[in-house]
Amino acid sequence: MKFTSLIPNGLSTLNLIFGFLSILSSINGNFTNAALFILFAILADAFDGKIARKVHAVSDIGKEFDSLADLVSFGVAGSLLIYLYALKGMEFGIFVPILALVCTALRLARFNIDSSTEYFVGLPSPAYGFFAAAFILSEVQLETNIVALIAVVISLAMVSNIKYPTFKIASRKFWTIIGILLIILIALIFFEVKFVLLPFIIYGLFGPIIFLWMNKRF
Repeated sequence: MKFTSLIPNGLSTLNLIFGFLSILSSINGNFTNAALFILFAILADAFDGKIARKVHAVSDIGKEFDSLADLVSFGVAGSLLIYLYALKGMEFGIFVPILALVCTALRLARFNIDSSTEYFVGLPSPAYGFFAAAFILSEVQLETNIVALIAVVISLAMVSNIKYPTFKIASRKFWTIIGILLIILIALIFFEVKFVLLPFIIYGLFGPIIFLWMNKRF
């Protein structure tokens, strides 16, 4: 293993560790910590690939390791957190996290063989982890059936053929959109913590629209 690959693989390792710590926290009933560990995992995941490309350390083993870490942090930890926090008392509630776990695994498997750099096919797997973490941290009160429905929709979106924009695009149009959304997000978070859910809502619902507009397909 090359020395330069230690940094991105180290971030993937942190991703995996944070996912494991989130699982332990959920089992112990510390849902706030479980949510925070998932957010830390998302941060680690956001930078490992970028750094690997920056230092020319992209490798097959690094890609596979990153996906395995994502499966633990977002598929297992995210599903367990939502189940224990909101769905445990629901009849047939266990099938919701099972669906999320399977869809996350399928999404990651497809990502590993997808050569496209312009867009994601299906909602990226960190989205489920972000939903789980943001739902707990925002303290939004939702009916159990609504939580289950949202979780199912996200799961199916991951294995759909819907195209979502990546953050590798350097066009001025793209970053103008991102800048405007960030300003709105910061303003809303300043006034009310529940708007921590907003990034997920924007990307999940409007990501395909943004992608189509950027490519002038409607």
